[in-house]
Amino acid sequence: MYKHQNIELEILNFWKKHKIFDKLRKKNKGKKRWSFIDGPITANNPMGVHHAWGRTYKDLFHRFKAMNGFDTRYQNGFDSQGLWVEREEEKELGLNSKEDIEEFGIKKFVESCKKRVEKFSKVQTNQSIRLGYWMDWNNSYFTMTNTNNLHNWFLLKKYYDKKLLYKGHDVVPWCWRCGTASSKHDIVTEGYKEVSHKALFMQFPVKGKKNEYFLIFTTTPWTVPADVVIAANEKVDYVKVKQGDKYYWLAEKRISELKGDYEIIERKKGKALEGMKYKMPYRFLSQQKKSPHKVVLWELTSEEEGTGFVHVAPGCGAEDCDLGKKLKLTAIAPLDGAGFYTGDYGMFSNKKYSEVNKMVLEDLENRGFVYKIESYTHRYPHCWRCGEELVFRLVDEWYIRCNEIRSKLIKENKKIKWFPEYGKVRQKDWFNAMSDWLISRKRYYGLPLPIWECECGKVEVFGSLKELREKAIDKKKVDNLKEIHRPWVDEIKVKCSKCGKEVERIKDVGDAWLDAGIVSFSTMGPYLKNKKEWEKWFPADLISENMPGQYRGWFNALFWASVTLTGKAPFKSVFGYETLKDENGNEMHKSKGNAIWFDDAVEKIGADPMRLLYCLQNPGLELKFGFNVVKEPTNNINILYNMSRLIEKSKGSKKYKIEDKWILSKLNSLIDLVTEEIENLHPHLATNALQDFWLNDLSRGYIQFIRNRIAEGDKTALNVLSEVYLDLIKLLGPVIPFITERVYQDLKTKLKLKKESLFLESWPKANKKLINKKLEKDFEFFKKIVQDISSKREKVQMGNRWPLSKAVVSVDKPESLKRLKSLLEKQTNVKEIKFKKGKKLSIKLDTKLTKKLEQEGFARELMRFVQSSRKKAGLDKKDKISLVVETSYNLKNFEKDIKNKVGAKTIKFAVPKKKYKHEFEINIKENKFQIYFDPTK
Repeated sequence: MYKHQNIELEILNFWKKHKIFDKLRKKNKGKKRWSFIDGPITANNPMGVHHAWGRTYKDLFHRFKAMNGFDTRYQNGFDSQGLWVEREEEKELGLNSKEDIEEFGIKKFVESCKKRVEKFSKVQTNQSIRLGYWMDWNNSYFTMTNTNNLHNWFLLKKYYDKKLLYKGHDVVPWCWRCGTASSKHDIVTEGYKEVSHKALFMQFPVKGKKNEYFLIFTTTPWTVPADVVIAANEKVDYVKVKQGDKYYWLAEKRISELKGDYEIIERKKGKALEGMKYKMPYRFLSQQKKSPHKVVLWELTSEEEGTGFVHVAPGCGAEDCDLGKKLKLTAIAPLDGAGFYTGDYGMFSNKKYSEVNKMVLEDLENRGFVYKIESYTHRYPHCWRCGEELVFRLVDEWYIRCNEIRSKLIKENKKIKWFPEYGKVRQKDWFNAMSDWLISRKRYYGLPLPIWECECGKVEVFGSLKELREKAIDKKKVDNLKEIHRPWVDEIKVKCSKCGKEVERIKDVGDAWLDAGIVSFSTMGPYLKNKKEWEKWFPADLISENMPGQYRGWFNALFWASVTLTGKAPFKSVFGYETLKDENGNEMHKSKGNAIWFDDAVEKIGADPMRLLYCLQNPGLELKFGFNVVKEPTNNINILYNMSRLIEKSKGSKKYKIEDKWILSKLNSLIDLVTEEIENLHPHLATNALQDFWLNDLSRGYIQFIRNRIAEGDKTALNVLSEVYLDLIKLLGPVIPFITERVYQDLKTKLKLKKESLFLESWPKANKKLINKKLEKDFEFFKKIVQDISSKREKVQMGNRWPLSKAVVSVDKPESLKRLKSLLEKQTNVKEIKFKKGKKLSIKLDTKLTKKLEQEGFARELMRFVQSSRKKAGLDKKDKISLVVETSYNLKNFEKDIKNKVGAKTIKFAVPKKKYKHEFEINIKENKFQIYFDPTK
């Protein structure tokens, strides 16, 4: 039985004690290189089972390449700065806002974040080692280092020199809790959640018309005080309807939104409504003085929801802002960084946006501006770090232009090998649709953007500390700079080259994707210090990461950095995988109570069963993980492990029987297939083929075929079995390294293996001469015949131990199966099988039992039971017994067979004359057998 805790901890100690990983690296040093860039894991919490999925793949590819003789860097990465780390440390410290952080102290907060990274990078390192993940753990990279930050300064200076880096004034997604912008790159996928809001249907009076209104729809009532126009679509059909003594304008397709009966009075295209004015309920606010409050045309106005009219607040919505710029509309921006209305907004002043929502609903209803209010479920953006709803603010932020490099990114993506293949399409679609990259964050622990902006408008961007020192007012502050983080770097001031004034660095830090996006330069070489070394490893042969979101996250950031600095992609291949959920298909969350932490899982089920489950999974599909799901992989590992007991060293002849030739052909075909599938980034196909081989071809196939030969000590069968099994565990090593290493160590003496570890062995090479596809195909048909005969036996309740006289098998090509006749008769326990030609497979089985056949069947059942009883008694195969069988059924003709089969030195069919140590009773087809035996010499 595979006892994961004992075996896996023993193997970890063995690897460590004998420095197997170091010896592997030494063995491959200087050979052909295989370059891998690790997507950094965020060092802010212990690992979950979803982390283990991705790290299993990474380890599999590394072990596979190492066994094939490749030299690789084995560098793990830790994402170690940015809002993810900040947010978790805020919770730890009980801080709830930016004000709390600044009161606590930026320096203390940054130091606290660094300690968190130090703590959890160690935790994740130990967990990864427990998973069996081989990396150079003393050489992990951290994105918070000066090296990483300086490479990003170098990159940002390149962006600036190419006129790609600029300051923009736009409405952006904003997290009021974190007090910073959230890039569209952040919220495109994971950032949206399905929520219910109050949908407000407003009735704005048409100016100059009595009892005539525009019906306008919004789900963000807090933006209404900032409304400057309403928008219609020039191509949409609008109607004026009468309800009682009032008239309403709305899109004809949205008439279903009306309450009660109505009469259509007039129809117009949206174009005809352009310029019509309306009375806005908050026109008295001072900020509204220049607002036109009229109907404008906008192609984004839809007739698929709402009323066909939308209110436009250019200071509160990204698309609204774009329209406002186009039409030169006033942009009223009411919110501060914490999501509160600023002063001078009447009753809304200094109120939080969520409170303003309620106030607007109540106020408009009281003043007759509401047609109806309904609950409305839709997808709305949330902060993907803290989970709070985002608002939209008009702010100054820093961006990188995308149009100038878009075509190059698309061109480079075409050269990349992707699996799953849809990743290439997702990446292309992102490149086609993406907008400029908002890179600034108004936070603390992150990449300090190397931008010094003077109030006169002059901007300086520094690409290195050397450049900064040249312009610094106090050069000693650069020389003595503790690290490239806030608050230390904020102390360095430069003299404006335009007006001569003292200039501070902008307080913004960079988007965390910048940190991970530069690692193809900062971790290899590194690029700025040792370009020749960097060139050896660039571009990487492979990167591997969770697929959802990364095409606009890490993959995207890597592309941008590399195309800007080198003109080409930083990797040749991408292996991605989907999302891990619980076994019911629900997303795992701590709040739901269904999250499974890695430590809990590895303690309960072990690393190998997890790894096998992960590797069997199609990475292009969501993985449902749970302790019930992993039972089957665990059982299958037990089967693999138990087979090792049959392995014996033997110098058999090369006079192979048909079953030997078949399993050797299957093995060498398997070597070819597994090698090809892993090279093609299909570990799931490789692993499924391996599992099918050890379960069906080896355990339920070949070992069953040769069980009598093994019992008889057939050296050829034993030799073939050991050869096949040894190559099998080599192929399985990258997938389930613990059990395969355990088996290898157990077999070292038996098979006189010379290598110290399985992972110092070379990857098996297929012997093409032993591959016989025709024979493999015939055996597939062979197994189908065995299965069909077994099914026919079940129907008449005649188990396989009961011999039958004959069977006639009709097949299309009977001549191809004649060489399998003898083996087929043995496997089906049929005395004679005849083949004849037929259009399709059909079997006629003679199930009549003669007296002789019946006796043989009873003997087989008896032998099976005695063998089982010997095991229960704890006897080894070599131990002899004295056996007495008390029965009225005559088995004297099979006395010799039974004696030899069960290892009996003596056998008697009689009533025992003494007390025996082991006594059992069995009923076989209503015949009673009393069995007695004692061990004997």
